[in-house]
Amino acid sequence: MKYNPFFLLILVLISCSSCSSSQLMNDYKKLNLKGKVSSVKIKQFKAVENNGEIIVQSIEQNDKSVVVAIDNHFYFDRNGKTIERHWLMNNTLNRKFLYEYDDRALLRTENEYNSRGDLDATLNYQYKFNDQGQIIEQKQINGDDENDSFRKISHFENGFKIKEELYYPNDATPVEIRVFDNDQKGRVVKQTISYSENEIAEIEMTKYNKDGYPVKITTLYNDTDMVEVSEMRYLEFDKQGNCTKILILVNDQPKTILKMEYAYF
Repeated sequence: MKYNPFFLLILVLISCSSCSSSQLMNDYKKLNLKGKVSSVKIKQFKAVENNGEIIVQSIEQNDKSVVVAIDNHFYFDRNGKTIERHWLMNNTLNRKFLYEYDDRALLRTENEYNSRGDLDATLNYQYKFNDQGQIIEQKQINGDDENDSFRKISHFENGFKIKEELYYPNDATPVEIRVFDNDQKGRVVKQTISYSENEIAEIEMTKYNKDGYPVKITTLYNDTDMVEVSEMRYLEFDKQGNCTKILILVNDQPKTILKMEYAYF
């Protein structure tokens, strides 16, 4: 089983609303948040079925049944841009990310710090625009030297629809290619992952509900012919309409419960 609860934790959030990857859209819309949210804290639990009832269990540090248990904290400015994000493992800060934007609200720098507070990595972002001023390319560079660093290049359509991502080591050949199909709202409905130009490794298809939340993710693994179906059930909401509890099932088996705690300006 290739299920990764950490991947789904992020996907459930960043795949919502109109467009998950647009740099022109603030993060309130990307994360499908209602109201002036100052922070959201997402905690991961095990979902265990007992006599037909789903029980929430904390994830212990030595629990080998969980791939990785990472809780996420997002912090926003008043314009809805993410300015800080924390990864926590077993309630201990593991990683901290700080984000800097230009006067067009485009992400320019991402600094990653380890648990000791030391700067581990800096990602710099560059953009290309079409004649209408819409983004057609975003380049993510690890460090300052484009010729000697890992790169990710993303291509966009109409300034916000993500169409392709290419991951490069320090040479001219991508080691991973992701091709996206979008619906009319710009949401990703199909993702094809290849590790060479002629070899498809995975195909992932996503369905959304009327509120813009992903409710079903079907992943086809070409190397094993395995099909994995993840379903998201949105169980509880706060007074502003933000989801506070999500149940994730994989191949009809309960796996993970996510609980969200919000603070507001």
